[in-house]
Amino acid sequence: TSQVLYDKSVKEHSNAHLVRNACDFEHFHNSKLELVYESKLERPVFGFIGALGTWIDKEFLQYIADNYTLLTIGPPFGINPPKSAINFGIKPYQELPKFYKNIDIGLIPFNPNSRVAQAANPIKMYEYLASSKPVLAIETVETSLFPGHVYTCKNTGEVKNLVDRILTTESEQKKMERAILARENTWEKRFKVIEKEITILL
Repeated sequence: TSQVLYDKSVKEHSNAHLVRNACDFEHFHNSKLELVYESKLERPVFGFIGALGTWIDKEFLQYIADNYTLLTIGPPFGINPPKSAINFGIKPYQELPKFYKNIDIGLIPFNPNSRVAQAANPIKMYEYLASSKPVLAIETVETSLFPGHVYTCKNTGEVKNLVDRILTTESEQKKMERAILARENTWEKRFKVIEKEITILL
């Protein structure tokens, strides 16, 4: 599902194929659900949706929470959400679109020293794009696939300039481009690739 895993697998097997993750485009793009929150959120609002595992850079996540509004959704998996974040805990998959819809920037705060993070093609990246949201991510091979829509950095020192760039260049055109990207990266498209390879083997 990622270039790192493919490069490893192709050395061990002559019939390896790279098929990245994807998203349910319609679920995240066309949802009419609204997020109801008791107070007005200071913009920009960052969102992190996913498990808080050891592959997450907790210092980076803390920096975002301390300097911006951060919404988090997902189970603690070795790391707790920052106390300064607005944590919604675990939510059903069907409810997730309303959280994506009401953030300004999606967050992928990978730990750059994590082998898991380096080998991951994050599903949430495609879900953010399907919601037409720009993404701020720690730089890896996989988060660098969509420049201009997924903005990558190496550390917190680069965050402010990147956030300013994201906000000042945001446009309806960019939102449309993200939707097109996400539509080209659906589970249905991935299935067709896998089906073709299975057919060849049969």
